[in-house]
Amino acid sequence: MNQKEQIEYLLSQQSYTVPVRSDEDRKEAQKIIMELGVREGSQFYELYSKYFMESLDHRGGTSSIIDPLPDGFSYEYFQFAWGLPDNYILFTTGEGEGGYLYETQEEKVWDFNLGEREQLLAGTLPHWNSFYDFMLWYLQSDKDVDDD
Repeated sequence: MNQKEQIEYLLSQQSYTVPVRSDEDRKEAQKIIMELGVREGSQFYELYSKYFMESLDHRGGTSSIIDPLPDGFSYEYFQFAWGLPDNYILFTTGEGEGGYLYETQEEKVWDFNLGEREQLLAGTLPHWNSFYDFMLWYLQSDKDVDDD
């Protein structure tokens, strides 16, 4: 199984059904995602344009990911308040003064906490090299994965 198939399998094993977007919702999501600077065909684009990615079962001790697309959530507020460049999209709640950031140019996911802006921009914070790498880690429980 490739990474995308593994993620879709893990999504199918959630404790509730992860909603798949209707054709109309998918087109709207694709438009919004591209307005955020996400490349068409990227891993982030593929998953967020297909699924409503909220309230997922996930690894203990991690922030809950959210859908950064709906009205009422302003990733732009966090970019401004935290002094982040436009190419970083917060896709967690931002509670606890941090969260996971998707970087639209290199397509990496960064584990960010407030006060770590300089390290983020320097590329020295912990990160995943792809959105699929992050999602595989995120959706697997600690007992399912050997992190050694």
